[in-house]
Amino acid sequence: MALKGNASSSRIVPQILLWTLCVRVCVSVEEVAKLQNGGDVNSVAFNQDNTLLATGSDDNTVKVWATSTFTVVKTLTGHTDSVQCVAFNQDSGLLATSSADNTVKVFATSTWALVPTLTEHQSTHARVYSVAFNQDSGLLASSSRDKTVKVYATSTFMVVKTLTEEDYVWSVAFSKDSGFLATGSENGIARLYETSTFTLVSDLTGHPYKVGTVALNLDGTLVATRCDDNAVRVFGTTTTTTTPTTTPTTTTTTIATTTTNTDPTTTAAATTTKDANAPSTEAPNAVRNSKTTTATTTTTTTNTNATAAVTTRINATAAITFSEALASNAASVAFLLWLRIW
Repeated sequence: MALKGNASSSRIVPQILLWTLCVRVCVSVEEVAKLQNGGDVNSVAFNQDNTLLATGSDDNTVKVWATSTFTVVKTLTGHTDSVQCVAFNQDSGLLATSSADNTVKVFATSTWALVPTLTEHQSTHARVYSVAFNQDSGLLASSSRDKTVKVYATSTFMVVKTLTEEDYVWSVAFSKDSGFLATGSENGIARLYETSTFTLVSDLTGHPYKVGTVALNLDGTLVATRCDDNAVRVFGTTTTTTTPTTTPTTTTTTIATTTTNTDPTTTAAATTTKDANAPSTEAPNAVRNSKTTTATTTTTTTNTNATAAVTTRINATAAITFSEALASNAASVAFLLWLRIW
């Protein structure tokens, strides 16, 4: 209460908040286990309920750890080169692994049996850098040094789409609503695709070096990229729905035309003429005194079948650099964690 209207006291508030944040981080985060692999660890992933942790290593194996005891419950073998990435699907029933041996392997977590080995990345040195499932686990994407991203249907593990890029593709990720797929490449370009047709939405540029990691938030409105220039870049997307202009159509329809006599004496004169050969002076009045009525309806209709155009565009870039004050590694990692959570 003493801070109200007190300018000098108000200046303390950011320090208190920062100190509180620091205390929360420092007190709540502690090392609970140190897990040893047989080689350098390239990738880690928790399953959905956080009961399992998978690690991929340069010793060509994947180790699966129980988080309750942090003991190894399974060592998965079969890759002939280093394991680059590991990923669980949404219901934790599948674990996908990618390797420098050019393959992707998928294991069923109920038995740890190998389901398929995917060998679509088969050019020379086509190491597979990254794998990712979409939210409903219906799709699995893999990115490779062969400059492609393969998208598989998990019902058949057949390729449903191949995205071809200009350089090695280091990273791939789906948005949480599965509406977008992002990729990061050696040439410093990240790309955003919408997944209904896998149409390219935008190139995300400005990276001087390779884009090693990409992450999307829940609905794909934010895309974060990690580059080797010590920066995390955040791109904002806006989806605009444009309703097309519709031209009304006017239709005029004549229903009926009738002629009626409005002078009854004219009819009598015409029918009582004594001399049949004499010219009638009354007959023309039958036309002059008649009235013509036309019933007309006008109908205006508007085309309601026009399809609205949906456009997704990329807004200005915000960059968070590790070297900036109060935006060091912890801040950048926390932001990426926030993207993953939400």
